[in-house]
Amino acid sequence: MEKENKIIITLLATLIVMVISWFGLRLYSGNLIIKAGAAQNEYKDAQKAYQKKVSKLSEDVYSLGTKIKDSKVKAVSLQNSSNKILELRANEFFKGYYNFNNVNEYMGRSDLLAPLITDEIKNNESLFDKKNSAGEKTVQALGLQSNFQSVSTSIESVNNDEIKGLVDVKYKAGYKGDTKGLGLRTYEVVYNKKQAKFTQIDLQATGIQNDAY
Repeated sequence: MEKENKIIITLLATLIVMVISWFGLRLYSGNLIIKAGAAQNEYKDAQKAYQKKVSKLSEDVYSLGTKIKDSKVKAVSLQNSSNKILELRANEFFKGYYNFNNVNEYMGRSDLLAPLITDEIKNNESLFDKKNSAGEKTVQALGLQSNFQSVSTSIESVNNDEIKGLVDVKYKAGYKGDTKGLGLRTYEVVYNKKQAKFTQIDLQATGIQNDAY
């Protein structure tokens, strides 16, 4: 029975990766669809379908884990499935957050990432600069750019609704035309599985060679 449970969890985890990857491409290509002149409804429909699918799969995996009777297998399965969900969603968010080549892309991040976060986070000025802010003017004046590299995650706590953990983000930042320095930032995040959104994203530490912004 334990072997069968492990197989089922592995299959569901694999399914999550496949579905999130497919819908993720739709989501992040949405802004290109709009720029190409296609209807915004197509982009919004892709966002809704993506959020619904991720939320359902997250609940299925967690629900399956809670039904395992062996306490050791149960604990490991819940930890692994929760970390996989957090890793996938954190990768998606921070890939959009740390990839920008000009001030328009920099300022457009809050709208691009809106499906992944609550309105409170979207309006958090410590994460997203407002129009005519010092951050916007600095990025525009200096030609600052950033390239996402990778994320790594660790779980702090898990319950029926939320996953709380730490996310280490690696990125490269610098000025247009110059060599970019490698940076590392650590965030504490809370991901709500039912909403399929981050409800908390707080910077905890910064360790970089070139803190350009």
